[in-house]
Amino acid sequence: MGKYWGNNVQIDFEKLKNEIAQRYTLEKMGAWSSIINGDECLVWHVENESSPLIVRVSPAWRTVDAIQWVHDFMVHCGQTIPEVISPIPAYDNATCFVFSSCPVTVFPFIEGDTLNLEDAILREKAARLLARIHNVSVDWEDTRPRPSSKRNQSKPLTLDQHPNILHDTAFDAWVESLPQRNLITAPIHGDYYRRNILATDSYITGVIDWDEAHITYLMAEIGWCIWEFCQNDAGDDLNEVRARDFINAYLDETRITIYPEVDQAINFIRLRLRAEVVANLARKERSETWDKAYTEAQMRAFINLKARTFR
Repeated sequence: MGKYWGNNVQIDFEKLKNEIAQRYTLEKMGAWSSIINGDECLVWHVENESSPLIVRVSPAWRTVDAIQWVHDFMVHCGQTIPEVISPIPAYDNATCFVFSSCPVTVFPFIEGDTLNLEDAILREKAARLLARIHNVSVDWEDTRPRPSSKRNQSKPLTLDQHPNILHDTAFDAWVESLPQRNLITAPIHGDYYRRNILATDSYITGVIDWDEAHITYLMAEIGWCIWEFCQNDAGDDLNEVRARDFINAYLDETRITIYPEVDQAINFIRLRLRAEVVANLARKERSETWDKAYTEAQMRAFINLKARTFR
């Protein structure tokens, strides 16, 4: 393959192959096949004598410290949840190394396709798996905050630059009140949606791409997962039947006292929707690529969900 350009860094492919072989003591690697999956990483499926592997090259702005924190969290969850695919340690027990300024990780290859949102059985299993992850995440005794990355953060739009449709005084008051609400916080996956869940037939085989894992309100993730799995075809409202089935499956599986917080789920969805709309409009202001139809649907959803409740 020669040199591969990605993540704004030039990757010498042959040198990367040699580095992987040495670090993981792999003498008989087979073909490397590029995988189109994810928005920021270079990913290869690697044939190997014992079992196939996944090699994942993260962008240079992801720090090793941050990725190691994520790996430690994954290993904790993977001790009791087989669907959590933990990274493979190298000969020195490290699960990440830097190559051409980019963090590199090796995972076991897991069979599966992107989860089918139209499969009611898989939606229920995804809700139950989320609950199982949260069940063990609250027990993680590592109290370190997640280390920061080196990504340049764009300046957000100020409140007066927001479209009028996003202004909501009562909602703003709820946001301000969050620190006083004593809601449950714990590490979360951070990007739990269909593309990061692998399934075969009616079985979930793995949860991948934990790079956005961080500590926050559990209900923030629960709410957004309800949105990801249960929005209508237009992407501007919830399918209420699916949403109630999802939260009921989660509540049936969880051992966390989260039910009193269920009435906060809709506001957490609206909080994330507004943040994504603002981010997309900021891209528009900077003349960067943005999705007009998607952003408009999210603005409609922000309004439509105002009257929704799970109680």
